Amino acid sequence: MKSLFRRFFIVIPSILGAIAIAAPEDMSIDAYDRVKQQIDREIDRKISAEFRSQEEELQQLSSPFKTGDEVTVTLVQGGRHRQVSGTFRGIKGQSVEIGERIVLLSDLNEMDRQRLMFGDQVQMLQLKINQIRKRLEDGKQHRKDVLVKQKLNEAGYTKAFFKKTIPMGRRYWFLGDLADRKISIKVEPTKRSEFTRITVRSKLDTAVSSVIFLDKDPVYCNVLATAGETIQEDSVWAKASFRVFTSDLGDKPKEAIRSKLKILLVKKDVGSWYLKPKSDKQPSKETDADVSYFTFRVIKSTIKDYTRAIERELANNAQASVAYQQKILDSIAKREQEAELHREKRRQQREKAAEVNKRAQAEKQAIEDRMRSIDTNYAWLTTNTAKKGKAIDSSSDRVISTNTFDDINAPSRIDDDRVIQFTEWERVSGGDRALSGKKYRLLKVAEKDGSAKYTFFYQASTTNSEGTMQQRDIAVSVKFSNDSEVNWSNTFKLSPSWSGRLVAARELTSPNIEYTIKAVTIDPM
Repeated sequence: MKSLFRRFFIVIPSILGAIAIAAPEDMSIDAYDRVKQQIDREIDRKISAEFRSQEEELQQLSSPFKTGDEVTVTLVQGGRHRQVSGTFRGIKGQSVEIGERIVLLSDLNEMDRQRLMFGDQVQMLQLKINQIRKRLEDGKQHRKDVLVKQKLNEAGYTKAFFKKTIPMGRRYWFLGDLADRKISIKVEPTKRSEFTRITVRSKLDTAVSSVIFLDKDPVYCNVLATAGETIQEDSVWAKASFRVFTSDLGDKPKEAIRSKLKILLVKKDVGSWYLKPKSDKQPSKETDADVSYFTFRVIKSTIKDYTRAIERELANNAQASVAYQQKILDSIAKREQEAELHREKRRQQREKAAEVNKRAQAEKQAIEDRMRSIDTNYAWLTTNTAKKGKAIDSSSDRVISTNTFDDINAPSRIDDDRVIQFTEWERVSGGDRALSGKKYRLLKVAEKDGSAKYTFFYQASTTNSEGTMQQRDIAVSVKFSNDSEVNWSNTFKLSPSWSGRLVAARELTSPNIEYTIKAVTIDPM
């Protein structure tokens, strides 16, 4: 009987010596269930055999000796066992009367003593039996737990296995297979402060669909979806880079990443789960304090078996993330368009400035060329420039020229603080037809003291058909708007058989030039 009351306090042998494999070959939950059922059957048979004697003893205790029963009990004295039979007449003190003999209770074996003591105390006996039954069942269960654990360890289902795996989709998955510590991100500001760049790196070797959330808003995915249906198979996500609006991260970007960013992973026909970031150390080569790194861990409470609802949710989130990235692309495109418009405006301004400068340079060059032309073509105004073969105006000692000077279009310039300006050629109509193409113009030279000098130029075409030198006298009359008038004449000597233009000039010293010229006549005398 001692075994029944003491065996349950014996330390169960250690199973540290059991050999366990790293993991079962078959990771399915069905395989685990089959192994577990087989082990349970085995252990149940083993436990039944191990605890058979205790069960029998408990059964005996359930049938106590009552006063008046014929009983046979075993005496244990000095290591010897002998039986005593007779009528159970009751217990007196520390002795029991069986037949004609008085026997000490302490000399009886444990089971007989208990059966005699509880024979007439049914309630106490039942309480005792319940206590022993509970200890017996607890002992059996403990023993079974130990043996089952040992067998499961031998089959690869160790405590470490269950700690490192998660059941999903009717099989066990190692946390590493679910991207635990296998996805990391680098968060860094961009040149444009309104965006923050996130670079994702994954060491996963299995295909999954992924959606990245910022708080509750999907911001990036590796899945294409439309109308609630995914249209791209799962893919292995090795590296990805995308932007988020910096404003969505608030004043504390790193804290926002830790608390708001999460990744949804979906394995088709298996299940879905989320990952959350944990701050990581910066690599030694990273010198930018604004750059931060994070590694992702599996959120075990978010693991779900695969359903069509998960697929629809994935598709909707994928579409939302594409829309988010499109907003960023639109923002970038708008900025680039604005920048391009600004560059185009600057380019046009530069081109306009260059054109203005070019025109100014051209005008300057043209003026310089005209001035050189004036200096050259009007050099005949002095006798020093008379060339051989040219007739000379006898009255003004000026050269006759065949140059019309029509290429000089009202030039003007500033020279030595003087303003030099030509008016356009004005035609003179009427008069003697012996002269044709009659024109006049004025040259104004304004000095810096405010005074001005005017020179009147005129030209007319004529011919000398005679074979001898001919003389032509030309009368010029200039009338002003105040009805004043200036008259003079020029004499030209024409070479034999000569044809060309007569050109002459006269300085107008009269103040009348301040008035507008009203009429001009140029005719032979």
